[in-house]
Amino acid sequence: MAALAPLAPAAADANRRAADFNGDGRTDVSVFRPSTGGWYLAGQAAVAWGTAGDTPVPGDYDGNLTADIAVFRPSTGVWYIRGQAGAEWGAPGDLPVPGDYDGNGTTDIAVFRPSIGAWYVRGQAGASWGAFGDVPVPGDYDGNGTTDVAVFRPTTGRWYVLGQAGATWGVLGDTPVPGGYDGDGKTDVAVFRRTTGKWLVHGSAGADIVTDWGVGTDVPLPLPGAIATNLPPLQVSTDPFTNATSAHRTEVEPDSLSFGSTIVSAFQVGRFFNGGSSDIGWATSNDGGLTWDSGFLPGITTIAGGPYDRVSDPSVAYDPAHGAWIVSSLALLASPSVRGAAVVVNRSTDGGHSWSSPVVVSAPAFPTSTRTGRSATPPPSAPSTGTATRSGTTTATATSF
Repeated sequence: MAALAPLAPAAADANRRAADFNGDGRTDVSVFRPSTGGWYLAGQAAVAWGTAGDTPVPGDYDGNLTADIAVFRPSTGVWYIRGQAGAEWGAPGDLPVPGDYDGNGTTDIAVFRPSIGAWYVRGQAGASWGAFGDVPVPGDYDGNGTTDVAVFRPTTGRWYVLGQAGATWGVLGDTPVPGGYDGDGKTDVAVFRRTTGKWLVHGSAGADIVTDWGVGTDVPLPLPGAIATNLPPLQVSTDPFTNATSAHRTEVEPDSLSFGSTIVSAFQVGRFFNGGSSDIGWATSNDGGLTWDSGFLPGITTIAGGPYDRVSDPSVAYDPAHGAWIVSSLALLASPSVRGAAVVVNRSTDGGHSWSSPVVVSAPAFPTSTRTGRSATPPPSAPSTGTATRSGTTTATATSF
């Protein structure tokens, strides 16, 4: 079995320096922590640069032969480069694809717009290359010192390189992992097959390489465009409740919303057979679904420290003006019959990782009655730091939960 050369991108010189943060000519072991914006570089001081939801885009943006710490903010399309002027380049939904597209030795700011298959390179002519569902895989496939525009089509395993002959390499479910595996100065077409843990490299030097390294749940590195595609199903949450009144190991009826690279999902946990659930769970990814954080909304049901018996119908929204994620849900009372008690909202201002106590935004005028030592009248609304706008009158007397 042929041995793999060190994992390093074989693109333009600027791309080879994409992770050389101290200028010694070697790739540095480093990680970016999306939840905090922290950069941790082996043998070097940690750096805080970025916020939750940002995408790391290191590169040699000033041509000084060292990698610059930089992030792309998907919600605004702004690039923040440490120690340098940033730039607004991109729109929500765009994927950052930095590279040396003109061969001048510096990393260029660039994005790929997956909805229309368009490449936008700052200060240069862009290109229309790709279709909806394609994965951007830029690299120096011909070894001429410039980054080539290229996409991988997961449905067919076909690689399309602008101005060059492509290749069919991979099958549905493979993850593209282009890189310089044979040391000939060119980017090699390669895939990671999650079903077998095999790396399949179509060597540009003429010899194909097959290596067993990893298992199906592993995430291969490097990932083109800081994304992964066609990953196997990943369980992101588990019902932790044990109350005898509802069914457990059940998480149902999710609602999800994405904005930029952030995905937030909310769902019922511990479903009652006649309506509602024990609580609302949430799951958040800030890197397009690669990694997830999860938990349960506080303060709605009695099982989560709130006043209501059950909760149902979660809905996710994003407020870009205030950078806030919002989950609204229908709080229920169970006696004398299951009925809507209030529409409540929980907010997150840290990218969907921690959530406020609920705020009541609408409630019917129930008469006060005493049940198990507490009032059935919904509690007053807590102060809100945002603005909620409703048209007309909303009631919570829904008959279907």
